[in-house]
Amino acid sequence: MRQRIHAIAARLVLELWRVRTVVGIGVSADSLRAIAVRRGRARWCVEIERSLDASLSEQVERLLQSSPASGQRPHPPVMLAVPPRHSQVKNLQNLPPAADRLLEAVIRESIARFFRKNGVPLAIGGVERATNGVWAAAYEIPFLTEVAEGCTRVGLRLHAACPSVIAAARSSPETALRWRDGGDDYEVLKAADGTLLRVRVCPQSNIRLSAENSPRVDDGLEPLASDAWRFADAFGAANYARCEAIALRSSKVAVLQRAHRRRIAAAAIICLIAWSVVAVLRVVSLRNEASTMRSELARMSSARHEYGTAVAELARATRQLDALAGFDAQRGHITTMLAELAAALPPGSAITALHVDSASGTMVAIAPRASSLVDAFERVPSIASVEILGPIGRDALPTNATSASSSAVASWRDVERVTLRFRLVHRRKAR
Repeated sequence: MRQRIHAIAARLVLELWRVRTVVGIGVSADSLRAIAVRRGRARWCVEIERSLDASLSEQVERLLQSSPASGQRPHPPVMLAVPPRHSQVKNLQNLPPAADRLLEAVIRESIARFFRKNGVPLAIGGVERATNGVWAAAYEIPFLTEVAEGCTRVGLRLHAACPSVIAAARSSPETALRWRDGGDDYEVLKAADGTLLRVRVCPQSNIRLSAENSPRVDDGLEPLASDAWRFADAFGAANYARCEAIALRSSKVAVLQRAHRRRIAAAAIICLIAWSVVAVLRVVSLRNEASTMRSELARMSSARHEYGTAVAELARATRQLDALAGFDAQRGHITTMLAELAAALPPGSAITALHVDSASGTMVAIAPRASSLVDAFERVPSIASVEILGPIGRDALPTNATSASSSAVASWRDVERVTLRFRLVHRRKAR
């Protein structure tokens, strides 16, 4: 009964929301798109080329300034379709049978367990229950902050965000479709009632999407004709992001940012207090030790003093040798392994993160091709069973200018970011 009430409420909110003009923004690897939707139909659309020389907030500001949205009164709300490079959609299983809010709290507190962070703070929206588990999405907070800043500069406000693959799927009546972003294809499978069944990365096909072979789109995109599918993510965000279960409301992003700043301030204050206490205790301890040593030196003879010093030095050396022997026995030849990994790296590759325990380890590496890393590391004697963990991401890295005329303009090359897992091979140290 509760789920039925929630569904009715969501449909009511959607119908009320469709009366207003809503602006949807779509971001891809090569362009930024904006579309205005009113009563479920596209009113206007704008597209600009994405530049690597300007920040994302500046480009969003330029996109909205070139559209009629900046001068519209009242200001229309803005919905964002977050590209796969900055969002993750996963089907989570084996979660406890709890209420949606409790599941959100569980995922939020253990977000690194369910989603790849790669050093970027993440935020999650709501959860959507399905027969095969629970769907949830994670969003990169810096990306959302830049888009929200660009909207604020032109007097608009970012209301909600949802993954672009989900927004594009909501814009098509087909149950199986592909969404292309940069060099990756993403396959979305959904039931006839719109329930998500599968979202995955699939090998990119050589078929060029056009008006003839692109998926069917919502009737509201008919005025765009051949450009309809390119604006499907922005259209879906404008139409459905407000009531999408896994969408992220902008209020949650603001709360997370404030909480993050408060935690940093509290941690700084605690560290300062702890450092002050330790410093005071250390001064008192040093004074007491100095007084004790002067008394002992006055009572002790030269022979006893030398004997005590020798015993203390021997004990300290024994402890250090025991610690070194224990470290060598437990941790293995880490230095040798690092040297072998560095020697095996293919040209143009780098390791950005490495974690090793007593039996296995993981690393995050970038390379022109992820498969070359697996082939190279399989030949390293210190590790074995190298495998790719999770999906392969793509990044753009700056390279040196190739001529004097282009010395002021940075060129970029695409690399693949991959997480590898491996097992340590312990070799007996030769005596």
